[in-house]
Amino acid sequence: MQGGHPGRSIRSRLHRLVILSVGVALICSAILSVWQTTSTYLVDKRDSLLATANVVAGTSSRAVAAGDSTLIKDSLRSIARLPGAAYARIEDSDGQTLAQVGGAVRLSSELALNQMDSDSIYTFLRTRTVQVSVPIIYGGRSVGRVVLISETGDLAARFLGVFIIGSLGALLAIGVGLSIAHRLQRSITHPLTVLSAEMARIAQTHDYSAAVPAAADIETELLAGSFNVMMAEIRETSVSLSKREAELIFRLSRATESRDNETGGHIARMAEICRLVAEGLNLSKKETEAIHRVAPLHDVGKIAVPDMIMLKPGKLDPAERREMEKHTSYGYEILSGSESDLIRKAAEMAWSHHERWDGAGYPRGLKGSEIPLAGRVAAVADVCDALASKRPYKPAWSLDSVRAHLVENSGTQFDPACVEGLLKRWGEVERLYAERDLEAETGTLQMVS
Repeated sequence: MQGGHPGRSIRSRLHRLVILSVGVALICSAILSVWQTTSTYLVDKRDSLLATANVVAGTSSRAVAAGDSTLIKDSLRSIARLPGAAYARIEDSDGQTLAQVGGAVRLSSELALNQMDSDSIYTFLRTRTVQVSVPIIYGGRSVGRVVLISETGDLAARFLGVFIIGSLGALLAIGVGLSIAHRLQRSITHPLTVLSAEMARIAQTHDYSAAVPAAADIETELLAGSFNVMMAEIRETSVSLSKREAELIFRLSRATESRDNETGGHIARMAEICRLVAEGLNLSKKETEAIHRVAPLHDVGKIAVPDMIMLKPGKLDPAERREMEKHTSYGYEILSGSESDLIRKAAEMAWSHHERWDGAGYPRGLKGSEIPLAGRVAAVADVCDALASKRPYKPAWSLDSVRAHLVENSGTQFDPACVEGLLKRWGEVERLYAERDLEAETGTLQMVS
C-alpha cells in the first residue's frame, strides 16, 4: 500500500461491517426491548396495585365510614404479604391517616400510576417506587382513600431475562451474519484473488497467455472479461513486438554475415551453443530464450570495422588487431539505448563477449561476475565454435580438443559455471557439428532460428 499503511482485506471489512451492523441493530433492539418491557411492567404493576387497592377499599369502606380503627388495620394486614409492597395507608375524607403498614420512608419522586402518560416511563426510570390511590366509597359517597406504594426491584429480573434472550439472539445473529458474510466474501473475493494472483504472476513472468475464468456474478464477470480482453490485446501487441525484434535481429545478423562468408554458419551455431550453455546453467526458459535470440548479434559491431581489416586474408598486425577489437564497442554503440529488454541484452553481449574471467579480456577488462552473464555465456560459445570451425588461417579442431581447451581455460578465460553448463549438454554439441558436417557434404547450410 502507498504511504506504508497496511490495507484491510475485503473479508475483514465485511466481518467488521457485519459485527458493526449487528451491534447497532442489537443496541436499537435492546432500547426498544427495555422500553417495551418497562411499559408492560408499568401496566401490569398498575393493574395489580389498582386491583389490590380496590379490594382493600371495598373491605374497609364500612370500617372507614364508622371510624373503626381496629377493622381498618385488619383490612391492611393482607397488604404486607404482597410481594414488593413497601407501604400502604388508609385516609379519611379529610386526608388524615387512619391506618398504615410498611416502611415510613417514601421517595418524593415515586410515580403515580393513576395518571400514567407518555412521560411516565422517563419518570419511572428515575425512581424506585410507584404508587396508586383509589377512593373508598360507602353509601354512594367518598369516605376516604387507599394509597399503595410498591417497590420496583422485580423489574431487574425482567431485564435480566430480556438481556439473556437478547444476548443469545445477538450471538445467533452474529454467527448467521458472519456466515453470510463469509459466503458473500468468497463469492466476491475469490475471483478478485484469482485476478490479483494472475496479475502478480504476469508482473513477474510477463507471460500474458493465461486467462481469468469468468465469475458467477455480473460485476466480477465483467471485470474478468475486461481483464482477459486487455491481456489478449497486450499479448497480441507483445507478439507483434517480438516479431519485430526478431526481424531486427535477423536483418542485423544478415548485415554481419555479409562481411564474412564464415560468419553466417558461425552465428547460427554460436546461438545454438549459447542456448545449450544457458540450459546447462538451469536458467529460466525466458532467460534462455533471450540469450539464444540475441546471440546472432554478438558480432554486429564488425559491420563498422573497415573492409581492409575485415577482408584481409592474412594475419592482422597489432594495429589492425586493435582496430578489430573495437567491434565490441561498435556493437554496443549500435544496440545500446533501446527500450527493448532484448536489444539491451544484445548490447551487453556484444560489448562483453571478449571479456575474460581473469580480467585480461577487452574492451573494459572486466573480471569474474563483473562480466554480464550474457557475455560469459557468449564467450564460451564463441570460442567453442571458432575452434571447431575451419578458418583460412587454421584447420578445424576436433571436438575432443575443443572440450579439452575449454576445461583447461575454465577459471581463467571462461566462467567455470558456463563451461560446466556446456559440458552437461556436450552430447548435443556433438550432434550439432555432426549435422554441420552433413550439411557441408550436401552443400546446404541452414540458419538456426
